[in-house]
Amino acid sequence: MSQVGGTHLIKRLNLALSIAVGLIHELALQLVLIHELALQLALIPELALQLALSN
Repeated sequence: MSQVGGTHLIKRLNLALSIAVGLIHELALQLVLIHELALQLALIPELALQLALSN
């Protein structure tokens, strides 16, 4: 492998790794939002019970 070809390959691999890290980061942010939504949804039965008992 020539020096030029090796450098080009390293640059392409670096770009691919940067994209992969960005996608993983975005996925992590989405998982945080899903977790927050799950916490909110978990409150619904408790709120429904409180409403039912208050009437």
